[in-house]
Amino acid sequence: MAALQARSGITYDRRQSRREKGAGNRLPSCPKRAPFQGNPSNTGGTEVSAKEGAIYNDGRLRVDVFYQGDTAYVRMEGRFDAQKSDVVARAFSGIDSDVALELHDVSPIGMALVMFLKGLRRRFGNRLRLVKPPPRLVELLELAGASGEFEAVDVASDTGSAVQQARLRLERAKELEKALTSVREIVRRFFPRLPPKLGSYQTSFVYLPCDMVGGDFFGFIPLPDERYAFFIGDVAGHGIETAVLVGMVKKVIEIWANVLVDPVRVLVRANEDLCPDVPSGHFVTAIYGVLNTRSRVFQFVRAGHNLPILIQPGSPPTTINTRGIGLCISDTQTFRKTLEPVSVRLEPETVLFLYTDGLVEARNPSSGEEFGVRKVLDALAGAPKNAPGAVRTVMNALYSFRGGTAFSDDVTAIALSLPAPDNAGEPQ
Repeated sequence: MAALQARSGITYDRRQSRREKGAGNRLPSCPKRAPFQGNPSNTGGTEVSAKEGAIYNDGRLRVDVFYQGDTAYVRMEGRFDAQKSDVVARAFSGIDSDVALELHDVSPIGMALVMFLKGLRRRFGNRLRLVKPPPRLVELLELAGASGEFEAVDVASDTGSAVQQARLRLERAKELEKALTSVREIVRRFFPRLPPKLGSYQTSFVYLPCDMVGGDFFGFIPLPDERYAFFIGDVAGHGIETAVLVGMVKKVIEIWANVLVDPVRVLVRANEDLCPDVPSGHFVTAIYGVLNTRSRVFQFVRAGHNLPILIQPGSPPTTINTRGIGLCISDTQTFRKTLEPVSVRLEPETVLFLYTDGLVEARNPSSGEEFGVRKVLDALAGAPKNAPGAVRTVMNALYSFRGGTAFSDDVTAIALSLPAPDNAGEPQ
């Protein structure tokens, strides 16, 4: 197509770490070995700001953008739905630079696609160029009298070279995304699929990693003599390295829980095992405890984690204040001295609520205000006196506070309760 003449010249953003909790002043450091090297689906499509990576993905059509110099290399791949053309076009709204657009295995190539491209042309003007447009698209642009509106990128030009580099970056990003998807599936197997029942006690949980793989973890462990251990924790960071650490931390706690049971001894041995292998700058917070379903006593220790909340009949929800620094921050002796074991009785209609920092540090997108412990307490004050009701009420309050926007950190919460005798048979 003669009018399409060549012209020359043409992952996410993640927080590095969370604030350190309870690290204290000049604690003796752990001995270190060499460091490691190395939610509901939206069927209408997902739009994000024009940073590098996917800016649109509805499961059938995907649009990726990568910047090379002053040009945004955009690749569309998959099935184009004319009814979603306006939504796809809005995904380009954050791009302010020149655009080199490649249609890679896009189908169907019809007049709906031509009209979509003409809409982009109106927005970008001559800053929009097509990379190796398919012959069928060239024919349709000519039939529509629009061939003169577009210029093609010559792959042998400087612009073409930049496009080739952007293509390589895109392929590497897709390979990384595939690896992260695989890691996410492995990590999900670390956690129970359904809330377990601990004797007569109900449990409920929510686990919402903000990225493909997050740093939150939790677990339930049946023990002899009608006892059950359970824990919740947080490894600072995100990504594959953090996922490896989550698996390692969870497994170490589970092993010592079955051998030692006692909360203080379990976390002390976990700290001793983990310190040499956790990279410098990483740390772990956790609550680990054992429930005796006969005596109805829950004994636990807190290692730098968010304060647990207790809801008792006739009393407002309160935090349980207890000392303890995070794991992998200090040597074993110092760590042991900071831990303060606490015992609470979990009688009928008493609810124990545990959570990670992503819950209370979630911010309102308009005001920037944190959700905070106070709002968790207020929500629990009006919640049903059972584990499922507590989790559901708090999460509803959080979603309302966030206005439906995506979370910037992992959010995990666990609740435990003993139903009143006449409610013991109610479904969870």
